[in-house]
Amino acid sequence: MRLIACPLLCLLACAAEDVVVEGEVQPRAMAVNETRTLELRYLELNVEAFERRLTLNDLRAVPMPILDELWLLDLPLEGFVENALAQIATAPPEQLETQSARNLQRLLTMSPDTADLRGTKLSGLIDVSSAIGIASADAVADLLQMPDRASPVIPPDIAARILLEDLIGTHPAAQFRAGQNGESMAVAPRSLPVTLGDVVDNFARMSTTFGRRLTVDGLSHPGIITAARGFAVVEAAFALTVKVNANALPYKGVELALGRVASVNAIGGQISGADGRAATVFALDDPNWLRVEGLVPVPYIEDVRFPVHESPLFLPAGTQRGPRPTGDSPVWQTPPFMMEHLVAEMGRLLAGRLVEDCVVYELGGGVEVFRACIDETGFVEFETFSNVGQPPPPQYIWDIVHELAQVRMHDGGLAEGEANAELRLVNLPLGVSAEQIVTRIRDNLAQNPAALRELAEATHQTTRGAADFYYDRPDGTDADFLSFIAESDIPRGPDGQRTRPYAYAHPGFFADAALTAVLGSIAGTHGDSRHHRLQVVAGQTLYVADDDGGVYRVRIGVKPSRQRLPLQITRIR
Repeated sequence: MRLIACPLLCLLACAAEDVVVEGEVQPRAMAVNETRTLELRYLELNVEAFERRLTLNDLRAVPMPILDELWLLDLPLEGFVENALAQIATAPPEQLETQSARNLQRLLTMSPDTADLRGTKLSGLIDVSSAIGIASADAVADLLQMPDRASPVIPPDIAARILLEDLIGTHPAAQFRAGQNGESMAVAPRSLPVTLGDVVDNFARMSTTFGRRLTVDGLSHPGIITAARGFAVVEAAFALTVKVNANALPYKGVELALGRVASVNAIGGQISGADGRAATVFALDDPNWLRVEGLVPVPYIEDVRFPVHESPLFLPAGTQRGPRPTGDSPVWQTPPFMMEHLVAEMGRLLAGRLVEDCVVYELGGGVEVFRACIDETGFVEFETFSNVGQPPPPQYIWDIVHELAQVRMHDGGLAEGEANAELRLVNLPLGVSAEQIVTRIRDNLAQNPAALRELAEATHQTTRGAADFYYDRPDGTDADFLSFIAESDIPRGPDGQRTRPYAYAHPGFFADAALTAVLGSIAGTHGDSRHHRLQVVAGQTLYVADDDGGVYRVRIGVKPSRQRLPLQITRIR
């Protein structure tokens, strides 16, 4: 988008720039006590509601670090995870390539009808059910207050919520992203951040960005994506089109060491104003100020793999109420993204949907033989009568669920620590439409159009030489200003790094050669909070230092016309 503004100006500006560039073929450095006279011109080529269209090829010419800095949206993942769970439930065996993946599929789709209680503390229900003549599936369904024995024990919406919050949401890249100035910005809950770089390289780095990472607590997160290919989000015809109102020509300034005129890209100063100046560069009052073309109507991933890791230790279910509110199972001391913890959290949400109740079974004649009572905290106590069998020990609903999951994840001969699963999903919709993506991008950039600065400058590069300051006439004024260079004015190279360091020990303008009496201000003059600015008049004298430590006296001459400013530059040390 920022990149849009620049290119759109480039067609107008580039030819004119070739005409006005000044300089020597073999520039010679100024000597101490040498004086040179230069003339700076304020160049204007104002365009209004001009449209510039940037294609994928245009964007690929921009250094990737710049594209990566331009955040487009936080992509909501609710639909994506729901689609993933739906596909997991019906995936054919050949798509589930390992025993652990097949075990995880059975776990996520387990119903009272398919629940295998063997090896768990709830296995006593098998004997009790047989003794009183009911199916163990009925006992599980009654205990969990499920009228449909074929429904999943863990409802898909609960599974989706916990995966979003505790697996995806705990990954560092899903918590924070880099802001415009390198600061850390919070990512929207249940979302992943998307930059223009992701779009341009077709999300090729997703498995690196969202792979195994250390969390802020120093824990090793297994990652959200271990491999991904075939992102169908943008088509070959992808393009961004923006409308802008701007002066397309560069500022003219002085490169002190060489005593010559240089050019400074003018786009950044017009976009980055703190007083809403950027809103005048982009036609934000026009609903079509930004258009995005070439998005796939229903974005999807052709092939993606998700990891789910288990603890290397068996984590027994709790058997008592304390410590509140979760009980005494060690599962609550494990990282939230581990499989056992995820399932236990799903069990907690499930328990929150159950009501305080008792399940009672009787033999003929009204003789009570079995009772299971759940209280308002989700804690269940079992009793048997008339010697019908040994009741299961008391436990919370989530203990029942997570222990059952632990045991079943090791079916097929898997030992503890061998049940890490990698789920492969194919042709998986992202769960958002192209229209929703475009709306979020447009809204986000309209709120912060200054984020387009680096992109605009990279696609409309008119900087020539290494100016230390430049001549500007802010919109709406008839005054002459000198603006000292800011780090953001230094162009970036192909690697995305600045082409020279910002090494000014004394940036700005001074009234004395010792550089102690500052002239001008950096307090947001005319909407610009980046540059040290000084209004100048004929006959004024000031002092400036360059980035090599040289000090120069600058005398302002009498202007021969409205937009021409003569300067006499003398190197004094």
